Amino acid sequence: MVQLDADSLNEIFEYLEEDKETLRSCLLVNRFWGEISVRILWKIIRNYETIIACLPNESREVLYKNGINILTTKIPIYNYITFIKKLSIYTIDEMIKNILKNYQTVTPQSLNYIKFIILQELYKLFMKRISCLKKLHFYSYRIIDIPNITFILYPGAINCLKNLTELSCRSDIYPEFFYQLSQICHNIQHLDITFKEVNYQI
Repeated sequence: MVQLDADSLNEIFEYLEEDKETLRSCLLVNRFWGEISVRILWKIIRNYETIIACLPNESREVLYKNGINILTTKIPIYNYITFIKKLSIYTIDEMIKNILKNYQTVTPQSLNYIKFIILQELYKLFMKRISCLKKLHFYSYRIIDIPNITFILYPGAINCLKNLTELSCRSDIYPEFFYQLSQICHNIQHLDITFKEVNYQI
């Protein structure tokens, strides 16, 4: 039986990118197939529990010291974060929404602080571990009460963002965001800015 090399198998699996069930079945064939198919599946974030499991010890310590009990003893099989090519703040928003289901009894001020800490540690993780981000969708409809975090200044951000080709965001984003990105990203081919609706009253 002819054994396909990694490049050939990867090219085949790229055609299956939208067929998640088939790609998941490829994970179970053998380790070689699994290593190729997981790279396609994890171009975008798939599971927030897996992301939490990938947090480094220093981030776990920060969460623990702030009384945030969301950690897991699950050990990731792969270095999933390095495979991510598209990062959506809306997806991160949904992750935090799920995480905070156990914190409904705390005050709004405490809840905002918890959101800030979790978001900060996730940004650190993404900037340090994502090897080559291609698409960044930086807008959300729910995380409106969290202070702006200049994640672009985190360690690893330059390597993570320098090959960015697609950026989507809202017009009401903090002004420094565009300037900071312009110092790193020189390959953007698609820019989508959604302008905030303005209501005029007479």
